Amino acid sequence: MLLTLNDCTITNIEIAINVPYGTGSSTHKNRRFHGLVMNDSTSSKLYRFSDGTTMETLPDSVFYLPEHSSYIVKDVAPGGCWAINFYMNKPIQLAPFSIKLRNHLPVQRIFKESIEIYMKKKPFSRVEIIKNLYSIISHIGNESLHSYIPSTLRNKIQPAENEIFSRYTDTDLTVSELAKLCGISVAYLRRAFNQIYSMSPKDYICSLRIDHAKALLENTSLPVSEIAVMSGYSDPCYFSREFKKRTGIAPSRYKSL
Repeated sequence: MLLTLNDCTITNIEIAINVPYGTGSSTHKNRRFHGLVMNDSTSSKLYRFSDGTTMETLPDSVFYLPEHSSYIVKDVAPGGCWAINFYMNKPIQLAPFSIKLRNHLPVQRIFKESIEIYMKKKPFSRVEIIKNLYSIISHIGNESLHSYIPSTLRNKIQPAENEIFSRYTDTDLTVSELAKLCGISVAYLRRAFNQIYSMSPKDYICSLRIDHAKALLENTSLPVSEIAVMSGYSDPCYFSREFKKRTGIAPSRYKSL
């Protein structure tokens, strides 16, 4: 489902907000933006869309509400949620979906952090929230695509996943450090990531960094050298090579598009 987002770019944030129980509207018509929402540990809701489809969202689940959708929300169990509403660079055909996360805490932390950033209105807050959205999409996308992976294997590398989501822009983050966190060898960690994500831990980190760099290039006037450092690359030349290898275009050119 989230593979539809591979060719799209998040261009702007409408709002990042906490919605306590009883405060949200029950009827929505022709949403102006896309939305990613996460229920708290007690909330459960039933969405009835204008085309007749329904979607139940469970506690600690993340769900997607499409741009231009119309629906009615009914509480199944009381509780609140966190929401990030955003815009894309082009229309997409992606139906509403809900996913119950096996480890909801990292994503919950990202939602709360995004709301805090939005409320403070600091410089580059929009960019930081866009970065967080890419992290959420990556997390839930990998869970949905690889749900058949044995839970024992996924649990084994969970500390590495959590560390990556927290520190993927940290230039000091290493694969050996991640393996040590999990109590396994580097070779075992690489095999596990290849089985679960079809890529090495290094490539997985790089994919998150490049997505972060894209958001910075599109939404700021910062020089490429500074964006390289902010995206986890101490060497701007190496960053430029990696960016071009993965996107087919140099970051300076991408910035001017």
